[in-house]
Amino acid sequence: MVFEIHESAGELGSIFTLNAEWYYPLGPKHKSRVKALILDVKNLRRSIAWAKQKNQPLDHNSIVVFKRIIFEADWLEKIIPKSEHGFPHGDFTIIPMKGVSAKNIESCLAALDKASTYIRPKFPQVLYGKVYLGTSVGKGYANITIYVEDHDQVSLSTRASSTVGDVHAICHELGHRFFHKFWKNTEQKDQFRRLSQEPEYEVVEFDKPTRAKLADEFLSNAEKMREGVKSPPVSDLLSDWIKALKARPEIRDIMSLGKKFTWEKDDSVRDKLWAALALPSEPTVQVRTDKILREPLNVSEYAKRTNWQENFAEAFAYYVMGKPLPAEIAAILDKAG
Repeated sequence: MVFEIHESAGELGSIFTLNAEWYYPLGPKHKSRVKALILDVKNLRRSIAWAKQKNQPLDHNSIVVFKRIIFEADWLEKIIPKSEHGFPHGDFTIIPMKGVSAKNIESCLAALDKASTYIRPKFPQVLYGKVYLGTSVGKGYANITIYVEDHDQVSLSTRASSTVGDVHAICHELGHRFFHKFWKNTEQKDQFRRLSQEPEYEVVEFDKPTRAKLADEFLSNAEKMREGVKSPPVSDLLSDWIKALKARPEIRDIMSLGKKFTWEKDDSVRDKLWAALALPSEPTVQVRTDKILREPLNVSEYAKRTNWQENFAEAFAYYVMGKPLPAEIAAILDKAG
């Protein structure tokens, strides 16, 4: 009941999920201690069941574990906040963990209020729910605040203050809430993902006159090869067009007709080869080259070394705080709210 553990079947045995809200604001050391306590309880239950089945007393190790559980349960009782200790503050219900001082609470609330002021004009829907205040809530950004998607829960460290960096961290985590709970436009999400992960390449348009000239160039080079020229110069534009043709069914005709025209010196296939190269009945064809015009858009170094969802949370914080953003990303956030 205290841990709110949910047990489900997994491929290699049972999977236990700890659902207690008070667990997530704990720092890494306290979380490890809680996990160890849970494992002790599970192991002791198995030992008791085995001893009962064998009609034997508990062994010495089980008694040691039992004593450790009693000690750790006493510690745990001192750090779990009582729900009645929560109090309303603006859009939120604030729940301080045990040991959080009034001075710490004041500093945390100042940071939360400042972040809320930035967020409210554009994304007010993310400002709600419980906010747990703890002495340490995790690593990285989570040194200041953390959002747990499964519980839609925010935890804030007593280290938080109204400095730009700490307020940014709170906006970042509430950006995760918007992403998971409110951003339902899959087209916008996919567009943001592609901007975050994919570079932009140069695109060349091949209209009918251009394709006709390139077909002429190809045949001219083929004639030179007939005469013994091993490698006649090829324009970059023709190289890009041939590369594009390799992805089309016409390439089979080009290879077959090109062999007959060049090496077998069969002039009867000239017109067919030219048509396979020039595609005279096609409209303008757009072809992506290998030239990169823009690398993936990541708004910070942190976003660059993590993933596109972290990039969104960073972009969310930049956007609400008025920091400069790439125009393409700012345009998506303009529509997202």
